[in-house]
Amino acid sequence: MRVSDASNFSNTIFYLTQARVRQAETQQQIASGKRITKASDDPIGFGKALDYRTTVATLEQRQVSATLASSQLEEVDSALQSATQTVLARAEELSVAMTNSTNGAGERKDAAAELKGLISQMLNLANSKLGDRSLFSGATTRGRLVGTSIAPPSAGAPATITAGSNDTLTFKVDGVSSGSVTLTAGNYATGQSLATEVQTRVNADATLIAAGKSVRVTFATDHLVIASNAYGSASTVTVTAGSARRTIGVAGGTSSNGGDPFSLSVQTGEAARNTGGAVVSPGLVTDASKLTFNDYLLKFTSATAYNIYNANSGVIAAGAAANTGGGIVSKTSVNDPSQVTLDSYAVRFKNISTVQAGVNDTIQFDPGTGPVTATLAAGQYTGAQLATQIKSALEAAGGGKTYTVAFNESTAKYSITNDIANGTSLSLLFGNP
Repeated sequence: MRVSDASNFSNTIFYLTQARVRQAETQQQIASGKRITKASDDPIGFGKALDYRTTVATLEQRQVSATLASSQLEEVDSALQSATQTVLARAEELSVAMTNSTNGAGERKDAAAELKGLISQMLNLANSKLGDRSLFSGATTRGRLVGTSIAPPSAGAPATITAGSNDTLTFKVDGVSSGSVTLTAGNYATGQSLATEVQTRVNADATLIAAGKSVRVTFATDHLVIASNAYGSASTVTVTAGSARRTIGVAGGTSSNGGDPFSLSVQTGEAARNTGGAVVSPGLVTDASKLTFNDYLLKFTSATAYNIYNANSGVIAAGAAANTGGGIVSKTSVNDPSQVTLDSYAVRFKNISTVQAGVNDTIQFDPGTGPVTATLAAGQYTGAQLATQIKSALEAAGGGKTYTVAFNESTAKYSITNDIANGTSLSLLFGNP
């Protein structure tokens, strides 16, 4: 059989083309460093390559996790060393030193101030982070309110909610204020039943539902824990009002956000000695991201009732008859919360005098022309106010005579001076106390 030149030429072109294809594939393998670039190159080898790649990715992720865990352990170890070897060691040193009777009031005051700073350091260490991860409270944290201790609900001592008496609460969840939440009246014999009722009623609030906000409520040993279902620094829960606050233990306690989960609190018990306006401080932390040590004041108005006042607010007060009884005046505006650190204020009005008509409202005196009686206006007065009232009453009864009346805040005593222009002597008569 004769092979034509055209056939030879076609075969030559075919083999040259195949050789160029293999050359191109070889050059691609050399350039990429890969023998297999697509499944058709080697189906079995391609499958093995995918398995190897998955194994390598898993090992790399484990290496990243191991590095992160190692860094976290190093940070935890550093924080715990600072807490034990620096903060607690100094607190122990101060405590031992202050047991020495040679330390006076000044030294003890300075030590108390330093201990307050050490407590703040411990709080900062507890809220330590590695990046955005908390060292001591897990990778994700939720803002929460931790209530104060209440009598552990039981069959013998249930928490009792009475309709129209102690059944309302108002919440702020993640910055959204709820409407008035009404708890179902009745006896709650277990802590969990009380927690379930609070959670159910809060999560049924229309305002919170519309904003997509909700909470989870649990009972931990002897107190309620109300946590937001959101995470991060914007996650917060506070109870702002309501007649049920004291009954369920949320009139005080601690409130922290998801960014700084640990906070400080104070607890106090009911007792007869609490009467007379006892003040307990510090207390609730409402925004740990801005305030390093948020002080609250608890003022007892009777043996079992008290009011809570925010001492981190600006305090404005003026003398008035209604200020009797050591009243605390508090305002709610804070111009720059970031500048508020450890200051607390209690405003009390002292030397309040009460004038009662027909009982202690008259002063008998002789302006030099014979005995007369000065009558004071009934009411309640500060020292300076009563001095002004005494001057007016004396001059009204003195027949044109003038007097100077002053009050000494330090000694709580009054002085009455006969003005030189009177020309006659002044005598106080004591027939009427």
